[in-house]
Amino acid sequence: MYNGHLHITDLLACVVIVLLLVGCSSDSEQESRPMRDVNLMLGAHSYTDATDASTRALPDGYVLYENLTPSVPIEFAAIRAFMTHDVSIDFQGDFSYRMVDDNYVWNSKVPLDEGTYYVYGFMPSSEAAKVGLAPLLDSGTSTTVYSNGAVMTIDGLSAVTASDPCVIVGVKAAPNNTEMPDMADRLGRYDFNANKTTAGGGEYIYLLIDHLYAALQLCMDINSDYNALRKIKITKLTLKAKHVKSAKLTVTLKQGDITSLNTIGSTPSGTAGDEITIYDGEELELTPTATQDFLACILPILATGDNREFEMKTTYNVYDRKNNLIGPRTSVNKLTVPNAKTLQRGQYYTFNLTVNPSYIYVLSEPDLDNPEFTLTTN
Repeated sequence: MYNGHLHITDLLACVVIVLLLVGCSSDSEQESRPMRDVNLMLGAHSYTDATDASTRALPDGYVLYENLTPSVPIEFAAIRAFMTHDVSIDFQGDFSYRMVDDNYVWNSKVPLDEGTYYVYGFMPSSEAAKVGLAPLLDSGTSTTVYSNGAVMTIDGLSAVTASDPCVIVGVKAAPNNTEMPDMADRLGRYDFNANKTTAGGGEYIYLLIDHLYAALQLCMDINSDYNALRKIKITKLTLKAKHVKSAKLTVTLKQGDITSLNTIGSTPSGTAGDEITIYDGEELELTPTATQDFLACILPILATGDNREFEMKTTYNVYDRKNNLIGPRTSVNKLTVPNAKTLQRGQYYTFNLTVNPSYIYVLSEPDLDNPEFTLTTN
């Protein structure tokens, strides 16, 4: 007979039943959201040379990201990706660059249901202190849903970097990675349909990406007369912005409208930037007939405090023609992008730098063993 009190064994039985119910619910939830290997395949357009053109046009064709010209490093890169439904972010995380099925892809495990997703993202994720996403307001319906597009905020971006900050501007799912599908109609389209995967298979999602930064193409060679007497081998190259340290970008990614990306909002800092290493490795010998090329990506800030003035520091070893080391040297040059050539995102400007001492005919001149870089621009 019930006496108004629960025995301890009754309480334990209740706890067990609750735990079993919670466990069943959790298992059911996991089963409805399977973890899948999702592989991202990147296509991008090459940087456009702004040396002779002050306006940027989107090239007709896209190439695989690793075939970009000028080349940009992708080792250790990661993509911060957001997979969203209309009103929610279902996945936010990094896709790492690794070997999958004998091909390098950006890969991650994602809780992926069937249905339509909208994919937004930024790379490389290491360049930003913080990346956020919010659905875009549809002025026609006064609703904010990811099917309209998204506003991405990217905070803590350095004014100079050796990486290539980009955002996703087009998405298309494919069953394999044999070749890049036709993406002509996918610019500004962020939706893809996540169907069930086959046994042992995965999801391949092809992405179009666009550059957020402009770039400086640094081309170094050596005067032929001086080269007959001395060898110059580059060991390190750094670049520092003179007026901007970092910035926060607000990027609007409107569904069906790639031109929305051209109105990037920026909030730059007003202090000098850090010294960023563009190259630090084995000796690279300069020759009169071919250049050693380096690429530095820069924030294309168009408001007050334009990011147009930089300090380049080059460390190099000087050898005589018998390969005797004379000594290490450091040269500092000021690089200024002319007002008429203010860079926009996706453009690069070429600086040609030649080792060219003033008095190469006098062997006793200190200038012979302490050469300076002479700066010219094209």
